[in-house]
Amino acid sequence: MLTGYRLQFVGDDGHHSRAVRFTCSDDVAATLFAEERRAEHVLELWAGKRLVAKFPKLEDA
Repeated sequence: MLTGYRLQFVGDDGHHSRAVRFTCSDDVAATLFAEERRAEHVLELWAGKRLVAKFPKLEDA
């Protein structure tokens, strides 16, 4: 069964700037999907109202 996820890009001001919606089989697969998209933004991975993971900017990692 696939679960719907949302990858939220967070700007330097702390506000969400854009989102990417996708489906994955589980949290592990969704986390891998998110890690491949890390860049100069903080990312938040959501499954509905549940925060799955938060990723710092690559330069901060």
